[in-house]
Amino acid sequence: YMNPRVVFVLGQPRSGTTHIHNLLSQDKERFAVATTFDVGFPSSFLWTAGWLPFLLQGLLSETRPMDNMRLSWELPQEDELATNQLSGGVSPYAAISFLRREAW
Repeated sequence: YMNPRVVFVLGQPRSGTTHIHNLLSQDKERFAVATTFDVGFPSSFLWTAGWLPFLLQGLLSETRPMDNMRLSWELPQEDELATNQLSGGVSPYAAISFLRREAW
């Protein structure tokens, strides 16, 4: 069942959107969120989610290197990673990361 009432969490970087996303994901009856596996494999997660995370479990660190937050295939994840994957690696953050390359 897909609820027709959608919630979008938008904001500037470092403004708390990830925290809000994680809080909303705790209410599993009213909200559905993409997992780390879903956004890491956006083209195939529907048919590989039942078995591939098990095979890949040793490849993922227990914490994120940048902030020591817990990391697993089942945790909620923002969809910008999936967008980056599906767009061939062209991230909206590329212009910020590579300031000298203005053609982004």
